[in-house]
Amino acid sequence: MVQLFEASNRLGGRIYTYRTPNGYITELGAMRLPLDQHLLLATYIKKRFGLPIKRFQHYNPNTVVYLNGITAPRSSVDLFPETFHFNVSDKEKGQTPWALWENAIKSLLDMDDATRLRMYGAYSVQFYLMEVANLSRGAVDFIGLMLNLEADMYASIVEIARDFKLLPANVNFSHIDGGNDLLINALAKACQTVPGGRCSLYLNRPITSVLYSSSSHAGTLESNGVTIPGNFTDIVVATTARAANAIDFRPRIKFITKYQALRQLNYACASKIAHSFSVRWWEKQVITGGHSITDLPVRFVYYYNFNTTSNRTEDGALMLSSYTWSQDALLWSGMRDNQSCRLALDNLNVIHAASEVYSYATGQTYHWCNDPYSLGAYALFTPYQEANIHNDLGASIDNTVHFIGEHTSLAHAWVEGAVLSSMRLLMHLQEEVFDMAIIGGGPIGLATALTMSQKQPTWRIAIIERFQLGNTQGSSSSSDIRQFQEAYAEWYMSDLGSLAVPMWQDLESRAKLSPGSLLNTSNGFLYIDSTTETSSANNNCRNLSLRCVLLNPTELKYNYSFISASPDQ
Repeated sequence: MVQLFEASNRLGGRIYTYRTPNGYITELGAMRLPLDQHLLLATYIKKRFGLPIKRFQHYNPNTVVYLNGITAPRSSVDLFPETFHFNVSDKEKGQTPWALWENAIKSLLDMDDATRLRMYGAYSVQFYLMEVANLSRGAVDFIGLMLNLEADMYASIVEIARDFKLLPANVNFSHIDGGNDLLINALAKACQTVPGGRCSLYLNRPITSVLYSSSSHAGTLESNGVTIPGNFTDIVVATTARAANAIDFRPRIKFITKYQALRQLNYACASKIAHSFSVRWWEKQVITGGHSITDLPVRFVYYYNFNTTSNRTEDGALMLSSYTWSQDALLWSGMRDNQSCRLALDNLNVIHAASEVYSYATGQTYHWCNDPYSLGAYALFTPYQEANIHNDLGASIDNTVHFIGEHTSLAHAWVEGAVLSSMRLLMHLQEEVFDMAIIGGGPIGLATALTMSQKQPTWRIAIIERFQLGNTQGSSSSSDIRQFQEAYAEWYMSDLGSLAVPMWQDLESRAKLSPGSLLNTSNGFLYIDSTTETSSANNNCRNLSLRCVLLNPTELKYNYSFISASPDQ
């Protein structure tokens, strides 16, 4: 039996979809999901629950850059440091911030993970850019503002570089149509429908104490001094590191290293300010999605309309008038809501000079460092932390008290990090022994598994595949289809091809796939080669009774008019 205790009155944690009474929605928590890269999360959203997704429009050419009092459209060809009066060296002039950044970290990205951590795990972003990449202070400031790194210059360069390596510049973002909290609802429903009531959810039930007993009996839980009845064999702490640090784990001596890691881990703040408008005034400036960048306190403005069922400009919508991280977010978290809402509108008016800016219906602010349950937005390693405390954060206590969350992964700040951490624990708790493990679930891996299952019917065989079973990822093919031929100049190759055809067909049958789904033998393909090799291949076709035909130039031109062949070829 699994029991889930949630301290707040809602599920979802840092996935927080905000809805206004008039039906507008926006995401005050996680809003961008790079599902092409975050494959575990994509599996849950698309396959496990079949939730509808929409493309999150991250870029719009008509959004603006406003720095040092100068405005330029995002589509401008001269988004260079000198355009905005940054004092840079001659070699840095004429370069976009993305080019400056990519050139600076290229050597980092080319390294393997262990080498990168060993060589640069002690370096901050600012130190690396100025002392290793030899960028000027002006170039570093320009990069910081444009790539939202200014407030994270103290962070580990290894941490920041890893994020850029995993998520390319042209990454596609998505969101769940109707709100990202639909994933939370689907997970909750899946729990509540487990047969026999073996999965239960409890809201408004903060766990304040964990009394560890032994490796065979995890212990007992207390909520504000009241013992929760139950015989728990495993306890999983799925809070943030800061929230976990506030729990009284006893006996303390068992948790010395854990507490040290929880205390020391750096957490970043994040603040969002959302305004709902009766009219989508930004679309009059041909802005439909994307974000503007500024050095004003709002820093990043997102115009994406999450109400995807509404298409008319006059329908109105919510927009994120400010999205800030780390040090930038601290400015907002100290303000009263009406004060921050007004300042954000003033900043918008500077950027857009639109009178409709002040015609808003409602405003909503959220500061994750002020959230009483998360006590921070996301983990962000500073120099030395990855080497010193990363393993301690995710380590279990005597294999009975376990810790998960994005802070225990290396995908900080992303939902995928939380999913990865839970998968790591599940694989540990449900550890199984197999007689054979096959890495790669393409056709060859599948064929091997099926063949071995026949030869060793009692064996337990596991297929480990990163993508979908039967895919061609990683093969030498340039598309989803790979050519298969029997006509070779070498006799042994043709013989092997002939032997392989019935094996492919048998694989389709045993895998319960329709004929031709793996090996298409109905269309064939055209093989063109030199006269000598073609003649040898034709001899092999005839001697081995293969299904292939040799065409002379006249026959070739007649059957395939798009090919030009002279009689002497």
